[in-house]
Amino acid sequence: MNGPVVSVVIPTFGRPETAAAAAASALAQDLGGRPFEVLVVDDGGKDATRAAVEALPGKPGTSLRYLWMEHAGPAAARNRGAREARGAILAFLDSDTLARPGWLAAGVRDLEADPALSLVEGVVDPDGEGPPTPFSEIVSNHEGGRFLTCNLFVRREGFLALGGFDERFKRPCREDTEFGFRSCEAGLKWVFERSASVTHPRRECRPGRRLQRAREGMYEALLERRHPRSYYTRLKWIDGWQVPAYYLAHYAALPALALGPAPAAGALAAGAAATLAAWCRKTRWGWADVLRLLPEAVAVPYVRLAWVFWGYGRYPRSPE
Repeated sequence: MNGPVVSVVIPTFGRPETAAAAAASALAQDLGGRPFEVLVVDDGGKDATRAAVEALPGKPGTSLRYLWMEHAGPAAARNRGAREARGAILAFLDSDTLARPGWLAAGVRDLEADPALSLVEGVVDPDGEGPPTPFSEIVSNHEGGRFLTCNLFVRREGFLALGGFDERFKRPCREDTEFGFRSCEAGLKWVFERSASVTHPRRECRPGRRLQRAREGMYEALLERRHPRSYYTRLKWIDGWQVPAYYLAHYAALPALALGPAPAAGALAAGAAATLAAWCRKTRWGWADVLRLLPEAVAVPYVRLAWVFWGYGRYPRSPE
């Protein structure tokens, strides 16, 4: 039998059940009898991931491989899978993403039909019951241009020549955006394929999650350092940059102290109100949610700003 046409790479850490489900959805794909492989890269997990993955039933024409590595982050795990892959095409899924029927065939078809094409993005639908709440974490892509790694096809040779994902991104944050910026700046051609569709679960998080995620400000600094022009032209200014616009009133509270406590308190209150409004927009919320979010609405802008400054100090600017 010839080698695989495409290699599906699924990085995971501490998610045995969802990783197995993601791998099963990939194995269920149909390439018309053409061979493909699925690689699950365990990023230093010490749980039941291997057993869960290797318990999946086999399928003629497909192979399933489990790879373990020392914990280094999702970018490094995807790069490890790409290096180990035998297919000429790489298809990336997240370990909590489910591929819909026809997903793999659609991405492969586009790349094989156009030799000049380098990347294919697909639809990402959030999966959850009822309207989201202010504590919902939602991943979606219905327009393209986001290069989300939960649904991305790329030629393996070009991916490796470009250097893969930047492994300085130790968390699942902005490593996909950085790769997309680098691909576009290199002149690579990409398309958005609506037939290549996956579902991504909506996660409901406890209060405090936004305070934990404030640390991602350091990766915003890294992304801007590497691609300043793309950063300011391709991302939304209101909430896509290092500091969302609705945090600005918080920062105005500091110089307002020179005018007295009342102006400073007013600016802080305005910033908290704007932040709460942004967090609650397009969600089902109640006053109990607002009260639970209020401490974070006051603290997160300052914590995030500290991490942004820390990132600028740590990462030097890269020439474009």
